[in-house]
Amino acid sequence: MMPSHSSASQPQPWITIEGSDRWLFYTRLQELDFTCHCRSHQPLQVQITSVPEAIQLWSVAQSIQRSRLTLVDWLEACWRR
Repeated sequence: MMPSHSSASQPQPWITIEGSDRWLFYTRLQELDFTCHCRSHQPLQVQITSVPEAIQLWSVAQSIQRSRLTLVDWLEACWRR
């Protein structure tokens, strides 16, 4: 993921997501009411307008890109603290 471009009238951060996982990201982010666009053979463009959205995007990325075992280990470690 990397910052992409911003609008001329109001600068808004956009994140670009490339690769085969972009459709998984797109589906989940649509469920969370993110502003995003994904066309065939093009990267996913996601608009981030707040810190909570950035945290949600990070969480979605973790759930898609990490193995189930890694996520279970992380969650168990959180519960032990």
